Amino acid sequence: TSWVRTRCSCCGVTEVAMISPTSARVHCTACGNTEGFAVYEKKVRILKKEEKKDDGRTQEEESKTVEETVSTMDGAALEDMDLYDSVSYLDLYDSQEKQQRRRREERAEKIRRIMDGAETISPRDALLDTVDGTAGRTTERMLPLQIDSHIKHLWDNSVLISEVDRDEKVELLELQMMLGIDNISADTLARFNVRMHMSSYDHPSLIYPRYRGPVSRGRVPHGLKVIRRIKDKLEKENYPLDEPRFTGMFGLHMATMADRKVVVTTNERDALAIYEATSGMLTVSLPKGELVDEQVIPYLEDFDTIILWFPHRHLEYARDYATMLNASRCFLIKNQDRPIELLRQNRGREIPLIITQEAIQIRSRGFRSMIDVREDIKQEIINSKPRMQGMAQWKRFDALNRYLMGFRSGELTVLTGATGVGKTTFLCEYALDLFSQGVRTLFCSFEMSDEHILRWMLVQFAGMPLHRVENHPLVEQWLDRFERTKGTLTMMKKHEFRDKTIKQIFEAIKAHVIANGTQHVIIDNLQFLVGMSMVNDDGAGSNDRFHAQDRLVGMLRRLATDYGVHVTLVVHPRKTETDTDLDVQHFGGTARVTQEADNVLAIQKRRDEVTRRLRKFLYILKNRYTGRIMDHDALEMIYQPATYSHTLVDLTK
Repeated sequence: TSWVRTRCSCCGVTEVAMISPTSARVHCTACGNTEGFAVYEKKVRILKKEEKKDDGRTQEEESKTVEETVSTMDGAALEDMDLYDSVSYLDLYDSQEKQQRRRREERAEKIRRIMDGAETISPRDALLDTVDGTAGRTTERMLPLQIDSHIKHLWDNSVLISEVDRDEKVELLELQMMLGIDNISADTLARFNVRMHMSSYDHPSLIYPRYRGPVSRGRVPHGLKVIRRIKDKLEKENYPLDEPRFTGMFGLHMATMADRKVVVTTNERDALAIYEATSGMLTVSLPKGELVDEQVIPYLEDFDTIILWFPHRHLEYARDYATMLNASRCFLIKNQDRPIELLRQNRGREIPLIITQEAIQIRSRGFRSMIDVREDIKQEIINSKPRMQGMAQWKRFDALNRYLMGFRSGELTVLTGATGVGKTTFLCEYALDLFSQGVRTLFCSFEMSDEHILRWMLVQFAGMPLHRVENHPLVEQWLDRFERTKGTLTMMKKHEFRDKTIKQIFEAIKAHVIANGTQHVIIDNLQFLVGMSMVNDDGAGSNDRFHAQDRLVGMLRRLATDYGVHVTLVVHPRKTETDTDLDVQHFGGTARVTQEADNVLAIQKRRDEVTRRLRKFLYILKNRYTGRIMDHDALEMIYQPATYSHTLVDLTK
């Protein structure tokens, strides 16, 4: 769950206190202390000051030294393989695991001593007087743990069920029959440490003990529920009467570190019935019945599976508990009958079947809540700026960084524009800018030849008109420089895929992405690819083409999401009037193209009213992550025909 483990300010044990995200209260699972976060924070500051050692480090800081060292060395090993290897990793991790195991064992032993040893707690916030009368500092001070006088009196004067006198057995049996637990074996009652008490007025009663964790049977419980028979009536008493600390749960003392599953009930009799029918499945009973008590949550934190069997009329309370416990690990039983009712009707054999077959997972796989993604959201917020900047920033088109923030993995960008507007020319320089920075790129051109694309890119890379005769001696030199760029550029030979289906072409692209770790896939363009795959299908109509385009867009969207690759897709717009501004509804095919896209770019030509010359502008029609769009003439694309390149000018600055 989203509860935070920390150190208890009362007993001093680490990782046993848990902070509630809803109420900001701190609950200790070892000593049961409950306090507000402000009080807890003040106590912790005092403890840390008193625990400062000579070298200025606290014990917690010192315990982290080894882990930080291993983490640092592991980072160094990744950078310099001459210094470290896999054997070094194993040695480091083995050493770390041994120290962590030893700390866990020490922590478990300390918790055991607190919960099962003498009735004392060990805070670290006071001085202990030495034998000679001088005050000396110590790490522990043994203080008496307050035990409720009523609990101690009842417990000391009660007896185990197996030790009840012959004269009192009749009284006990009548009480058990009234409660419906006469079919519960003496062994089950003994394991739950249920006892009998006879009052001074000869009123028999059963005592249900509550514990905060594994303890011995002789230990005085932290809380009691007493069911007393007075003539033909039953009365209930709960102890302690007024105690801010959590007093535990019935049956929790039988839990071990190996238990990963627990059944949670609202009543002790239901817990006894389940334990009896299942031959020992760990079952606990909530101290306040069906009422939601957040102090219970820390004690159920370490279980992988929690089965909630509440009375049918209290299912809403069970769902509330599941929400607090992380619903993905909780199962709900909606049976109309309670376990004790099934046992009383001689239907005890149905109980294990109900648990195994009727338990419904409250939230199945594929659904998540804030609890599941809490850490991811935290990192998303903290690292939002680096994430927005992505794997690269544009150097040739700096204006794009101000709107799109950067080139990010896992996105789908769509580029459109009228025929002859310069989409492919712009896309070549767009890709060149990125792969020259190290972005591994796959360029799939189904309209232009590979040689044509590479020629444009080489001229753009050189920044000079290499096609002119006077620059021909420099071509070889620029080819060498081009080949030595940081990233790899791979071209897809369209002739090899002329007779392939859309699925076969996509699977080839996908295989290349996986094998080469490709980070940027460019498809130029959607209509040509679909048309090439359907050229031999004489029966294909326009609807079939639209359906094929939708399928391909869905495949590319999934490729981007599943493999973290950025896909740039060129799509021709529908036929429009010359002076019509392009918008998302003008894209060819169906609306799925723009729906799936994270970014939608459009190149728009406009004739200047004064000079009557044509000007080009880049529109940003969709920008999913930063929200900044540009749907008017603000990003002008100034074209240099000698080098096939563009300069992007932001007219809003």
